[in-house]
Amino acid sequence: KFSWKDREVDLTLAKEDHANVLASFAAFQEKVRDYTRGCLRIEAEVVTVKEPLTRFSGTESFFPNATDLPYDFSKIERGKYDSVFAYTLCGSSKGEIPRAMLGGTYGGDVGPAGAGYSAILYLEGDLAPRTGECELHEWLHQVDWMFASVQGWPGELFPDPDSGRTEDDARPG
Repeated sequence: KFSWKDREVDLTLAKEDHANVLASFAAFQEKVRDYTRGCLRIEAEVVTVKEPLTRFSGTESFFPNATDLPYDFSKIERGKYDSVFAYTLCGSSKGEIPRAMLGGTYGGDVGPAGAGYSAILYLEGDLAPRTGECELHEWLHQVDWMFASVQGWPGELFPDPDSGRTEDDARPG
C-alpha cells in the first residue's frame, strides 16, 4: 500500500509478473553474454522481498531508492555484489503511482553495500514483452560509473547509454 495525495494505492504482484521479472532479467543476462561474445556473464542471486513496499522517494513523481526497499542491505558484506537490481510494481488499472522514469541507476558510492543500484519501475503486465534492454541500459550506467569513479577513466571513453542507440544498432557481427 502506498499513500499518494488523496488516495491509497494498493497493488499486489501477480505470479505472472514475478515470472516476467525473472524472464526479463534472464534476457538481460543473455544480451550481456551475446554482446561481449561470451567474455562477460552475469551471475545472479535472486531475492524476492515479500514485505510490501510502503514508500517511494520523491514528491511529484517517485523512484524507489534502496533505502525505500523493505530489505536490510546491512546484512550484505560490502563489496560482495557489483550490482543490485530492484523491480518495483508502480501501477495497474486500479491506479498508477507517477514514476520518475522507467528505470534509474546510481553508482556504488551510494549504492547498497557498495554495489551499483538500478531500479526498474513497471506497470502490471508491462514486463511480458520485455527483452532485457531496460536492464542492459541501466547496467551500462553502472559500468560507466565504475570506469569513471573507480578506475578514473575519462567519461568520454565509455559511450553514454542515454545516447539513443537501440538494441539492433548494438548487435555484434
